[in-house]
Amino acid sequence: MIAIVIVAYNRPEPLKRLLDSVSKGIYPDESIDLIISIDKSDNENIEKIAHEFVWSFGQKTIIQHESRLGLKKHILSCGDLTYQYENIILLEDDLVVSPAFYLFAKKVIGISDQKKQICGYALYSPTFNEVSFINFQPLNAGSDYFLMKVPCSWGQIWTREQWHDFKLFYVENNSIEDILPPTIASWPSEKSWKKYFYSYMIKNNKYFLYPYLAFSTTLGDPGENLGFFNSSIIAPLTLSNNLDEFGKNEKDVIYFDEYFEIETHSLKKLAPQLAEYDFTVDIYGSKNLKNFNCTYAISLKTTSKAILSYDFHYYPFELNLIYNCVGFFFSLAHKDSFEDIEPETRKIFIRGSDYHQFQKAIQDSYHKGLNNGIKMASETFKKSLSFRIGQLILFPFSYIRKVFKKV
Repeated sequence: MIAIVIVAYNRPEPLKRLLDSVSKGIYPDESIDLIISIDKSDNENIEKIAHEFVWSFGQKTIIQHESRLGLKKHILSCGDLTYQYENIILLEDDLVVSPAFYLFAKKVIGISDQKKQICGYALYSPTFNEVSFINFQPLNAGSDYFLMKVPCSWGQIWTREQWHDFKLFYVENNSIEDILPPTIASWPSEKSWKKYFYSYMIKNNKYFLYPYLAFSTTLGDPGENLGFFNSSIIAPLTLSNNLDEFGKNEKDVIYFDEYFEIETHSLKKLAPQLAEYDFTVDIYGSKNLKNFNCTYAISLKTTSKAILSYDFHYYPFELNLIYNCVGFFFSLAHKDSFEDIEPETRKIFIRGSDYHQFQKAIQDSYHKGLNNGIKMASETFKKSLSFRIGQLILFPFSYIRKVFKKV
């Protein structure tokens, strides 16, 4: 049994939109429970919408909380419904789902229930790196899904066992910030259930399973932890319901870590020239390399002692290493030889509106014998008209960074 759990608060129009998309789902010939859990608010329309919604595929249950829980406690209470329903699909009220979302849930639990390292299944396919605050495109080597040490909050599936293991951790752990990426550690613990799940995954080497095609997406509506419309997190929904072959190429599954970086063992399989090195991947430049138990790193940070260096002609960025694209942007070097770069410089590199101009500035600086090529190139690029135009276009991302710190 897989029950559908809707998490509602004070957003009537998004709730109606979600319920409409759920009503258009493709369901097997069996009774399916729908639970609408409503947190206490002053908006009477929420309860009215829930009661008037017609659910034709099984029993509908409405949970009306008499006091305000807040998002964190509300999600935790909904997760506890796994003890009653065994498996749940949890959907917050700012989401919409693909017609095949329920078929996907049944399929993904069936093919992966033996994998102890998986602590949840995502309907959503991430488009945004919450650690580095840039767009995210996961590398695909032929599988239908990838595994990442990042929890999903925009459409997820939990089994009773998965949720129970997390709740044991949650009850026993109060201090969690020490192992989290700095941006995640800055989220307020009193509001974020996801922060605790993040820590649980890192400490226990657990992964969420993410599909490359999205079966749910947020539509970026303002809410408790995000106070403005945000289009960068909207994923393209798949309309396909052909899941017969889903999960057949499990040998090609790629693993990503808590920084949205490809894990070393996955990269070594695809880039054999790196097999002899003990390294961590820091393509986005967000890691404090001193905290990692390895000898080398592959990073966009500056170093004058590169063993191997790569360009960034390809996207996703890992392809530059896989295709051995020689250049001056990503370097393999001893982890202690890298210099930290300012967030602004990293942002210019990743989001630069004119890669070729930035590349030329890097090469010019390099050939002049400058060890700090990226720093010099970023200063050159800042003066260009294309950068100034890019800054206007990308201004919302700077605001996103500030807001996400409050999640």
